Amino acid sequence: MELRQLRHFLALAEEQNFIRAAKREHIVQSGLSNSIHSLERELETPLYVRGSRPIRLTAAGFALEGPARRTISSAGYAQQAVRDTREAITGTLRI
Repeated sequence: MELRQLRHFLALAEEQNFIRAAKREHIVQSGLSNSIHSLERELETPLYVRGSRPIRLTAAGFALEGPARRTISSAGYAQQAVRDTREAITGTLRI
């Protein structure tokens, strides 16, 4: 499972439309669809009810939504922590 796939999953859950979610993620619709299908294959379960308008989450999709949000948020905090170390002055000061 990749962060990219989780971002795509959340975009589709929020937008409830493949075209809008793809635009939001700055990818083509087929790329978003492939990413979602790959995630579903890895999890061995469908995450969306296909053929419905708007797109709806399955029970498994609802179960993934909260953990996916927390994972994306944690990854953002991790990236920020690393960025903060680049800007920090480190070392020993002797007076």
